[in-house]
Amino acid sequence: MDPVSLFALGKTLLQSGPALVRGIGALLGGRAAEVTGKVADLVDQVKGLPEEQANARLERMLKTLPPEDLVALKSVESRLEVELARIEAAREAERLRAETERQAQDQETRRAEAASADAYVRRTRPRLARLSQYAAMAYILVTGMFFPVFEAALPDVSGLPGIDWTVLMAIYAPPLEYNGVRTIDKWRAFMAGKAI
Repeated sequence: MDPVSLFALGKTLLQSGPALVRGIGALLGGRAAEVTGKVADLVDQVKGLPEEQANARLERMLKTLPPEDLVALKSVESRLEVELARIEAAREAERLRAETERQAQDQETRRAEAASADAYVRRTRPRLARLSQYAAMAYILVTGMFFPVFEAALPDVSGLPGIDWTVLMAIYAPPLEYNGVRTIDKWRAFMAGKAI
């Protein structure tokens, strides 16, 4: 078996972990079950190592296996890749379900606030967003315009900080969230013209 195939096989085995390797081997039965038992033990041995080192060591161990075992492992590898893809799809589906549920709860809260008979409840979130936006504008004006004037007028006062983006974004967080920007990755996707 060529080195590239061994490297790919080792990487797939490490991603799968010993339990999944044994499970697929037991599912296939016969020679595959015996070989996957041995290989799962090898994967267990290199489990705590850094990824590159573990992959190199596993690749060396796989080279010592007889060719018929490698052929059996090749059939197991395709099943492992399918299983890994299924597991990843299930994780992604669960993440999307949780995110959708969180957004639905958030929208329900906003609708309840908007429909509230109490004016204080209806106006609190927009007012906080507006006040935070005013504070951010004041921060930009003070740090961006007045600090350089102070430094020029008073030579003893040097090293005044400029606009700190962390502070600015913390101040801008409430108005951005109120306007629908919840995470930077969603904002980047929106700006790139992708569907959110």
